[in-house]
Amino acid sequence: MMKTVFLVVLAISQAISLPVYDPYVEWMEQKVEQYDHMLTQFKETSVKEGFNKKVSQDVDHFTNLVTLAKDLGCSQFVKYLDEVPHLKKLLQNDGPFTIILPTDEAFAALSPHGKVEVRDHLAQNLLGHIARGLVYSSELYNERLVPTLLFFDDKEVDLRFNIYLDGKVVTASGSILIKTDQNATNGVIHVTDRVILPMPLYDIVVEMAEIRNATGLMMSAVGLAGVAETLDGDGPFTVFAPKNEAFEKMRNPSLMDLMKNRTALKEVVLYHIVAGTIYEAGLRDGDRLTTLNGGQLRIEEEGPDKEGGDRVNFIEVAFPDVAATNGVIHLLAGVLIPPEIRAAYKKSSPDTIFEELLSPSLV
Repeated sequence: MMKTVFLVVLAISQAISLPVYDPYVEWMEQKVEQYDHMLTQFKETSVKEGFNKKVSQDVDHFTNLVTLAKDLGCSQFVKYLDEVPHLKKLLQNDGPFTIILPTDEAFAALSPHGKVEVRDHLAQNLLGHIARGLVYSSELYNERLVPTLLFFDDKEVDLRFNIYLDGKVVTASGSILIKTDQNATNGVIHVTDRVILPMPLYDIVVEMAEIRNATGLMMSAVGLAGVAETLDGDGPFTVFAPKNEAFEKMRNPSLMDLMKNRTALKEVVLYHIVAGTIYEAGLRDGDRLTTLNGGQLRIEEEGPDKEGGDRVNFIEVAFPDVAATNGVIHLLAGVLIPPEIRAAYKKSSPDTIFEELLSPSLV
C-alpha cells in the first residue's frame, strides 16, 4: 500500500497538471521500490495494532472512507475528491488512513482568496488533510506531529495536534476537532470546523518571509536582533508578529532609536514570542503567557460573551493562525513593548505617536 500511495500521489499531480517539485519526483522514482518491503511491515503493524478489530466494532463492513465522509454530511470534500479520481479510488480501496475532514460550512466560510487557494492547489490541499495509518483521539497528545500524504521539498508535511483546556479542545494544525473517531473499514475520520489553510509548509522564519508584505518589518527586526536562528529551530513557538503598518506608525525618532539599540530591540522581539504552539483555539480570556524574554502577555477576548476577536496586551489580533512547521504566527495590529522598555522610552522620548502604540503595562 505504501508503494501505491506514493505512485498515486505522483499520478494525481500529473493527471491534473499541477506543478510537481522535480527533486521529489526524481526521489520517488528512485525510492519507490523500497516501499515493497515497507508495505509488508505496514500491513503487519496494522494487524498488530488491532485495526480490523477496532473498525469492526462500530462500522458497516462496506463503509469506506469516501462513503463515510458523505454519510457524515461532508459532501464538499467528496465533491473535491471527484475531481481527483486517483485519490478518491485510494480512499475507497486502500488504507488505513486518517482523514481530518472539514465540514461543508468550513469550506463555505473560506475567504474568496482561500477558496481560490483550495481550487488552485486542490490535490495538495486534500492530501494535506489525510494521514497514513490510524490515529485515534485517545492516542493524541499535545504537539504530536502526524505525517500526511502531502510531500513538499522532499519531506512529508505534518499535521500538528494540540490539546487545550484540559482536553476539552483538540486541534489539528489549528482546526478544532468537533467529531472524532468515526470508523470506516479502511480508516478513521475526525471532523473539523475549519479547512487547514495555509498548509504548514515552512518554518516560522521562512513563513514570515513568504508573507513579507505583511510582516517584512518584523522579519527585519528578528534579523537585526539576532533571533532568526532561534525561530529557525525545532521550537515549537508562537509568534505574535506586528503587521508592517504597526511598525510604520512608529515614526522617527522612536523606531530608529529602537532599531539602533540592539539590546532593547532583542527584548522587544523576544517579547513577541512564546514557547509552544498556541493556536487561536487555545487562547482564552484572562490567560497570561510567558514570553521568551521572561515577560507576560495578557489575553483578552472581545465582546459581552467573550466571543469576539482576541487582544494581546490590548492589541488586536488582526489575523490568527498562520501555521508553520515549527509553530504558529498571529498577525498583530500593534507592537508589543516590554513594560521596562516602555518606561525607559517614556522618560527619554516624549514622542506621542510612539506612546500611543505601546502596549499598556500589565497590572
